[in-house]
Amino acid sequence: MQVDTLFFWSILLILICGILLARVIFEIDFPVFKILTGSVLVLCCIMVIFGNSGIWPLKSGENEFFFKSAIVEGSEDLSSEYQLVFSGTAFDLTGFKLTGSKKNIKINNLFSNSTVFIDPDLPVNILVDAVFAGVKMPGKNIPLLGKGGYTSDSFDPESPYLNITVNVVFGNIVFMHKH
Repeated sequence: MQVDTLFFWSILLILICGILLARVIFEIDFPVFKILTGSVLVLCCIMVIFGNSGIWPLKSGENEFFFKSAIVEGSEDLSSEYQLVFSGTAFDLTGFKLTGSKKNIKINNLFSNSTVFIDPDLPVNILVDAVFAGVKMPGKNIPLLGKGGYTSDSFDPESPYLNITVNVVFGNIVFMHKH
């Protein structure tokens, strides 16, 4: 996620200078910290409301999903890392074919709902770290806090396999078998 930081810091510095000047020139005693905190929250709300087309653009790449839903198809050019924030994303890895080596995929899921469809015949190793999150894997669930893992029946560490590492914070992710 890339936020136009120059715009953010320039607005924040103008607000700080304006508030401090008004306090000194007019000898007004008001809570500077509360006003600055409120101003930052208002700017963040403007960013969320206007999204990508607003005055404070939120830019995301092809493997970053912010405030939107998406379906990611599994293919040889699958990215190695995905960022999910306030999104609903489905990963369909049933068509994924291993090409001679281990493939690593990392999914960072923050306040998002995700589903990962995997082929039961595909050798898969899944490692999950969850914080206040719901994680469902074939045959097991991970509690609100903790780490867990899943390996498919065809998994062999000496042969090529798909390694999925997932970090979930205040979100939900479900791994399902699909032919």
